[in-house]
Amino acid sequence: LNMSIFSGLSQLIVLDLSYSHLGDADFSGVSLPSIQILNLAGNQLSTLQNQLSTLTGLQQLYLSGNQLTFVSPTAFTNLGWLTVLSLQDNFLTDIPAGLFSPLVVLATLLLGNNLLTTVSAANFGGLTSLQTLSLVNNRIVNIAPTIPSQIYDATNHTLLVEMSGNPSVCRAGWLNTAQHPLVYCSCA
Repeated sequence: LNMSIFSGLSQLIVLDLSYSHLGDADFSGVSLPSIQILNLAGNQLSTLQNQLSTLTGLQQLYLSGNQLTFVSPTAFTNLGWLTVLSLQDNFLTDIPAGLFSPLVVLATLLLGNNLLTTVSAANFGGLTSLQTLSLVNNRIVNIAPTIPSQIYDATNHTLLVEMSGNPSVCRAGWLNTAQHPLVYCSCA
């Protein structure tokens, strides 16, 4: 599908291309100044480079249920208005340091059902508006105890961290909720 067919649709706010068998979604050079919601869930995307960098007004991006194995560290550089980012149900094994740092208004980050084994504070730097972080059903065996501190100290609001399906992390008691009364960790 040539994304240029959407160029010139200056009033388009929502674009749902979910389950369209897309192997690539390159919006480079496509002008969609009003787009706020893009649903590319359930396609066959395997890498995310800078294909979406021209969609600067995007607020919600759904990439769940693809075949993503790689996300470039600069993939979200121009997407500073995102409030919801869904990357769940993919094959991600790694989160590049600083990947989410341009997303200063991101409230919901869904990374569940991937193949992540380690997460560190460098993965979540800059997420000062985060309210929900879902890491459910990964293979996480290593998590930095500073992650909730870093996010909580920067935001000072309620934060839900969902960790179920990562039993070794949940058993380790990595989060001291007494230190962070507004951080809730769900391991059930």
